[in-house]
Amino acid sequence: VLETEKYFSLKEKKLWEIKNFLKKRHPQESIKFGEERLKFFKNRLFYSIKVYFVEKEKKLENLKKLFTSFSPLNILQRGYSIVKSYPEGKIIKNAKEVKEGKLLEVYLSEGKLLVEVKKVEE
Repeated sequence: VLETEKYFSLKEKKLWEIKNFLKKRHPQESIKFGEERLKFFKNRLFYSIKVYFVEKEKKLENLKKLFTSFSPLNILQRGYSIVKSYPEGKIIKNAKEVKEGKLLEVYLSEGKLLVEVKKVEE
């Protein structure tokens, strides 16, 4: 009787091991594992995309600020003016480019002036 119990106990243990082995190898388990991996990589991809776009958005905002700071309109707001020859529209950068009697357009933060040069000092 003891021998028989031992025999059946060993067979039961072996059966349990085979059952677990087969369970791990069952296609349903592989599918479940694949679905979990897919879910993990999907979440990781969405997170990476979100981080990427947040970084690009910050970079774009910084570029907008930089671009705005160099905008001619902002320069005018700070009290500077832009001077162009009239009617040619060429930007004047140096007093040597202008002669007495020449007409100039002066662009201000609000409006523009048409002026005549009375005297040139270099």
